[in-house]
Amino acid sequence: EKLPIRLEQSVSAGEIARRIGDSLFIMLHNDSDIVQSGTAGITGGGLTALKPLKFSLAPKAKQSFEIPVKEIAPNGKQLELMLHVNKNLFRIPLQLAVNEIVPHNFKMKNAEGKIEFGNGKIKVQMNVKDSTADGASGKRNPWENDCVELFFDLAPEILPQTHAQAYTPQTFRLFITPRGTEKLHVMG
Repeated sequence: EKLPIRLEQSVSAGEIARRIGDSLFIMLHNDSDIVQSGTAGITGGGLTALKPLKFSLAPKAKQSFEIPVKEIAPNGKQLELMLHVNKNLFRIPLQLAVNEIVPHNFKMKNAEGKIEFGNGKIKVQMNVKDSTADGASGKRNPWENDCVELFFDLAPEILPQTHAQAYTPQTFRLFITPRGTEKLHVMG
């Protein structure tokens, strides 16, 4: 007799949730051959969902979802995603990655500046306290020179199921080397 394969947990989630302001982004994966619908919520980690998230996923699909959240008194418990699918409740531990919103004026240990967004452009102006030049760049990598390194993630809500902390194809790095012969370097 041949028995059909049955997935006990047809919907899974990535290991990381990303918080941007008052929103928490999760990525759900439907590992089955049929449409899966359910409800998701958040518990622990000092956060709570403002309301449950109802979702529907096509077969073998993955999708990012936004859950509006608010901070609550921490209860000492780890952040967990609660998934209610097919009359089953699953609790999935999540690591939290928090994206900081860049203030227009910023100050660091050895630099200060401002950043402006508009008309599809980003303008960064910085004053760096470094009176010693690092010499000719030669064949050194941009990050081995005096530089400012900026990371751009064009899809921060995309969270792969595994290795979610690695760079995705939507991430690139921009190096500004003010003392080099080439001022801008892009990688990724």
